Amino acid sequence: MENWRGYLKEVEFYDQQPDYDKMSGAGKAVVVFDPEDDYSREGATHGGMSHSIKHYMEFNPSAVQQAVTQVAAAVLKTDNVFIKKAGAPSVMARADEAKQVINQNPNILLNTFDLINDKVLNGESLNDTEQKLLPIIKKIYSEYKNLAEEQLSKSSDVDNVGEAKQVLDLLEGGKVIRFTATYGESEKIYALNPQDTSIVSFMQGKMSTFFKIDKSGKNKQKVLRYFTKGMKIKNSVVLDAVQEWVGAAEKQPQQQQKKQKPQQQKKGPNIKAMAMGMQRGGKSLEDIQAQIKKTTGRDISADNIKRMIGI
Repeated sequence: MENWRGYLKEVEFYDQQPDYDKMSGAGKAVVVFDPEDDYSREGATHGGMSHSIKHYMEFNPSAVQQAVTQVAAAVLKTDNVFIKKAGAPSVMARADEAKQVINQNPNILLNTFDLINDKVLNGESLNDTEQKLLPIIKKIYSEYKNLAEEQLSKSSDVDNVGEAKQVLDLLEGGKVIRFTATYGESEKIYALNPQDTSIVSFMQGKMSTFFKIDKSGKNKQKVLRYFTKGMKIKNSVVLDAVQEWVGAAEKQPQQQQKKQKPQQQKKGPNIKAMAMGMQRGGKSLEDIQAQIKKTTGRDISADNIKRMIGI
């Protein structure tokens, strides 16, 4: 099972994907340096730089925060600073007021990173401030892309493996597996790292994305859900191996919990309520006494029945 170290020299991300503006954690506001700039969906501008802005924090949050801190320091020295709501023409804050917002929530600048990316991909000129920030954003992209390339380069091809156990051994050994699958109408190559659930998708010589299926841990069940929701894997033994890797105990946790839950004892009939109901229905003491015996198996004296029904 060869890897791609010799095949990969340098690959790029697609820069012609639908735009997904408004980064998570940054809210719906954006810092701009020209009040005429607008931050909205910009067509096919969700490329490698956008992916790195969105996903690199999953791999190296300290590097992203360092970049945000650097950009914030540069922005706070700039005269023309405005905050706008994404997709809206009006300015929400400017000058010192805008800088105060940045001080309180510097992650708002992640949307500025993406705005600069949109401008670059659309061939728009950058102002002086944006030119100063661009190298910081490019550094994030470069580090993110290197991680994705490394994952692809060390992956083992399992498209032609005949037994699920071979793939399972790789997964349990923490090795990256590479396989072909169709998602929607697109056939892609995927490389999964079982150690952190990160996955690269690669199509026609370019990477589509690189992210962690489980952002907060190593939840195998989330990997299985990802592989069975709209994805058709070319080699069926790969899915068999993943299912075995996940394990039966994790596949049906709710069913197990139901089996382990102790059964509650059923409550017996309310004898007093039964007696009072029958008395209201015109039944004699003997009838009531007989019905209680039949229903509960208990012999209740006539005197006790009278006390129950208040006669």
